[in-house]
Amino acid sequence: MKRRAILIEAANLKGQTPLPGAEVDLKNYQRYLCSIEGGNWYQTEIVALTKPSKRTILEQIRAAESEAEYLFLAFSGHGYTKKANPYAFPQPTINQLTMLCINDTEEMSLAEINPSIKNFIIADSCRTIELVQKSMTTEALQASYRFADSEQSARALFDNAVTNAEAGQIIAYSCGINESAGEDKNRGGYFSAAMMEAGIDQATQGVQRAIPVSDVFAQAKLIVKRQAAQQNPEYSPGRRIRHFPFAVKA
Repeated sequence: MKRRAILIEAANLKGQTPLPGAEVDLKNYQRYLCSIEGGNWYQTEIVALTKPSKRTILEQIRAAESEAEYLFLAFSGHGYTKKANPYAFPQPTINQLTMLCINDTEEMSLAEINPSIKNFIIADSCRTIELVQKSMTTEALQASYRFADSEQSARALFDNAVTNAEAGQIIAYSCGINESAGEDKNRGGYFSAAMMEAGIDQATQGVQRAIPVSDVFAQAKLIVKRQAAQQNPEYSPGRRIRHFPFAVKA
């Protein structure tokens, strides 16, 4: 199976508080995806973007649509939720109101990220105009690597899980509407780090299998809540039976 990952960070925007954790997220995702636990992605399947233009993001999505069957997209940086006009009909969707600040001059709604192939999106950003930074001392994210035979097994398990899942989009939000998303300058965004931590943890237990995003998210949410009680990650899988994979027990 052909996969693509688009990793976006916009840590340093003019007029905004720097988010060093967003830069860490990008490095952590690259390391996690290429690990056995992350599904043994190839470096050539991953595109890392720093403060990209909207045009660049859309071009990368279009390229993924033409070249791959599955897309993972992660954004780390500033964001907010627009206020909906209560008199508008029909009312805008949550994704239309969820804004990502992608560079110094442009923002992009989550609704504009709508690939035509199977895809999983992580939006690790605040969902309110005001940014409340939080800092915690946490252990560094661990990633382990095993033998070459496990690498091919990891890719096969991951690919099969994507193939068997229904088409569509899954979105994991780092926090609820009108909430801020915490981060640590060493660990990265609370939610992104928690997803990877939970993925690695579940990949060390049980039988050989692909571990669905839904299972990893449930554990990651608990991790985030222990660090920031008022941050409430949300999971939007749509109406489906089978979820995309995020971790692998090879």
